[in-house]
Amino acid sequence: GVQAAISSFRSASARFAVEVALLGRLARLRGLSLSELLGATATTASRSVLVGSLADDEFIEASRTAARRGARAVKLKATGNDLAEEARRLTELGRALGPEVALRLDLNGALDVSGARVALGVYARAKVELCEEPCAGEALLLLEDCAIPWFADESAHSDELFGRFVAHP
Repeated sequence: GVQAAISSFRSASARFAVEVALLGRLARLRGLSLSELLGATATTASRSVLVGSLADDEFIEASRTAARRGARAVKLKATGNDLAEEARRLTELGRALGPEVALRLDLNGALDVSGARVALGVYARAKVELCEEPCAGEALLLLEDCAIPWFADESAHSDELFGRFVAHP
C-alpha cells in the first residue's frame, strides 16, 4: 500500500506529501475523514498568520492588517536576544490588537534550554499564547513546566524524534 508507494522517495517532504495524498484518497473512498481512517480523535486548532518579525518596524501594522482580514492569531519571528525589548514590543502589540487576536512567536531554535525557559517566562507575561521552536532538536524535550506551551516544527525531522515530541507532556 502506502508504504510501498512512498519508500522510493529520498525527500521526507515528498514522502509526506504523497503519503497524505494517498491516505486522503483512501479516506474519501471509504467515506471517512482522514482522522477517522487513522483512528485519531480530531481536534480543532486555530491557525496563525505569519506577519513578519517582531524586530520589523511595521510589525504592528502588519498584525493589524492580518486581524482585519480575519486572523485570530498572528505569528512573529523572534530571537530571544533582547527580551526586554521584545516584551515591550509584544505588550504594545497586545494593546493594539486587543484580546481577540492571539500572539504567537517562532524562535527557530535560537536559544539553549535555560535561555528558552527564561524567554518563555517573559513571553507569558506579555500574553504570548505559544512559542514555536524556542530551542532546537532534542533540547526541546528538556523543557518542562514552561510558562507557555511550545511546539516543535523543524526539529520533528525524524520518525523517532517526532514520536518523542508527541509523547512529551
